[in-house]
Amino acid sequence: VKVKWDSMIGAGISEGDIVLVDKSLKYKSGDIVVAHIDQESTLKYYMLDEQNKPFLRAANSDYKDMYPEDELLVFGAISAVIRKL
Repeated sequence: VKVKWDSMIGAGISEGDIVLVDKSLKYKSGDIVVAHIDQESTLKYYMLDEQNKPFLRAANSDYKDMYPEDELLVFGAISAVIRKL
């Protein structure tokens, strides 16, 4: 998947990078995932709040946490980042 925004810059993932998504990995809180949340696809940290409810967190303070209003589908965890020099 080609990264289109800068929401994960703090995790070392920049716009234009390519991330490899592994659907077979069991993701857990704190893992970086590709997800679909309320009609939007995104790359974020998968997190659980105090009530064990899932939400997504960027690695850039310019972005707010994303709590699903309708649905949250995780496609897979990131296993590698490829950057063109």
